[in-house]
Amino acid sequence: MISHQFRDHRSAGLDRRTFLRHLALAGAGAALAACGDGATSSAPSAAPSAPADPGAEAIARVAPDAETSLAVVAATFEQLVDQPNPFVFGLFTLEQEPIEGVAAQVHAMPLDGGDPLGPWPAVPAGAEVPPGGLYRADSVFEATGLHEVVVVTDDGRAGAVTVDVRDSESSQLPAPGEPAQAVATPTRGDPLDYETLCTRRPEPCGMHDVSLDEALAGDGAVVLLFATPAFCQTAVCGPTVDVLDQVRQDYDDVTFIHCEIFSDAGESIGDPVAAWRLPTEPWMFVINSDDRIVRRADGPLLVVADQVRSLIDDGRQG
Repeated sequence: MISHQFRDHRSAGLDRRTFLRHLALAGAGAALAACGDGATSSAPSAAPSAPADPGAEAIARVAPDAETSLAVVAATFEQLVDQPNPFVFGLFTLEQEPIEGVAAQVHAMPLDGGDPLGPWPAVPAGAEVPPGGLYRADSVFEATGLHEVVVVTDDGRAGAVTVDVRDSESSQLPAPGEPAQAVATPTRGDPLDYETLCTRRPEPCGMHDVSLDEALAGDGAVVLLFATPAFCQTAVCGPTVDVLDQVRQDYDDVTFIHCEIFSDAGESIGDPVAAWRLPTEPWMFVINSDDRIVRRADGPLLVVADQVRSLIDDGRQG
């Protein structure tokens, strides 16, 4: 059964993808939306009183002479103020062409008032997934709440996107510090009700030997990946499974588990996904030997092997 929270988030995400297509940003926004639609979809219920066009106001404040000609798409569902994940975003022209190799600075404006944060330099994210134009910035958010994030390129162009910043306590899905929920996940020995154990092609991944509940009963770290290569709404899930299946060869003291999003051909949400309250895909969680979530990440960041290794290393030490 699909939880109400998952259904609500998933419907909001699909609506946003349709919206982006109508804005002629299908090549840019739709490919990132499943990994980053939470910021705007949650805005109506979370936003305090805000200006009619907070993006324009934020740009005017941090870069008053800039030309507002960039489309910025957040590539993560939400930022955590108490976890040092970089802010990953897509950068495009208003004609949906990805912008590669530019120098840029990132600012963040809290919508409830306060001084702008940053600037933080943006660098290429190193994620080779379409449509391109992906960057990351080592942002340091200081408080929770909606922020208008402004990207300003060195040649005087700017764009903005609303980002939802939360702490682990207020996060909309399992977050660092929480105990990992010990649910059964499909394995080669017991596929549960899953029609397909792993939709990776041409060969399934090697992360279906142990169920999550069994792994958590042990005394080692666990890396749990929710992703569906065949039915993902973006181009991210397949490469994510590939990268983790390669990275896991470097760790003999960590149990790696992959769980598909759907129990059938892209229609029915699997019970483990509903139990973990996942609003988007893909997601990776690093769980320490005390069965607590230590790190998590979503979206294009997961196709960068060095970033994945860093998350795992932090989790093993946490």
